[in-house]
Amino acid sequence: MLPINTNLIGCHVLRYRPKAPTECLILRRSPETAIYPGLWQILTGHIQQDETAVQAVLREIKEETKLNPLVLYTLNSLSRFYEPLDNSIYLVPLFLAVVPYSSRVILNPKEHDRYKWCYFQEALNTLTWHQHRRSLTHVRREFIEREPLKALKVYEFQPPTE
Repeated sequence: MLPINTNLIGCHVLRYRPKAPTECLILRRSPETAIYPGLWQILTGHIQQDETAVQAVLREIKEETKLNPLVLYTLNSLSRFYEPLDNSIYLVPLFLAVVPYSSRVILNPKEHDRYKWCYFQEALNTLTWHQHRRSLTHVRREFIEREPLKALKVYEFQPPTE
């Protein structure tokens, strides 16, 4: 029997401005990473002990890019894949973070060595994993081409009150 792991998250990060096409953030894994160096992917990370998936996504966004999301949605779907390195099946909850257009990405060089803001088609052509391309198509259909369901919003930035 194969073990099932549920300790990862995945997150698409988008930025947009009025009257301009939406842009997607994709990241290239650093050549120094032990697993899949040089691979283009969405933001991914591990869920730590006693951490919810939402907490993990917000932490990983900050650790890997220094971005601060305005809003975070669950895609209400999972990426699922077989990992031959540990002979496991992974079930990964997927999210969508929206950041201000003016946001500046600062990469953690231990994780990623390059990033791109690109339009959907370029992202689809560049992402390595089929599951990431499939979920990006879902993001475009359910969050860009139509109004996202309010029930899918799991976090919204609340400015401090004075």
